[in-house]
Amino acid sequence: MELGVSTLGYIVEYGISGRYNGLFDLMLEATKDCLEFAEENGLKIVELIIDPSDLYRDKNKSDFIDLINSYSSTLQVHGPFVDLCMCSHNIKISNASVESYIETAQLCVDFGAT
Repeated sequence: MELGVSTLGYIVEYGISGRYNGLFDLMLEATKDCLEFAEENGLKIVELIIDPSDLYRDKNKSDFIDLINSYSSTLQVHGPFVDLCMCSHNIKISNASVESYIETAQLCVDFGAT
């Protein structure tokens, strides 16, 4: 087993700090700092939190892909989890949850995550 690091800790810490103007800026900075930490400490695996998946569209998506492609870490992705319930009896909630996973899976294809 090989150990890695997750962006989740950075996201929580940076979210508590309140110093970011928007969610995407927070997510991008947390991801960058986590990837830098991994490289500086010889960790080869980084788990990315990509939630909410619709945050990663258009310019945000290309900026995110450019960032993660500038590092050599093996990337793994944690599936979306905030406000989702794929087993909901409310079909609208269930369908929206499935769509969120599909968007995340497509993003993973776009940047080659494992």
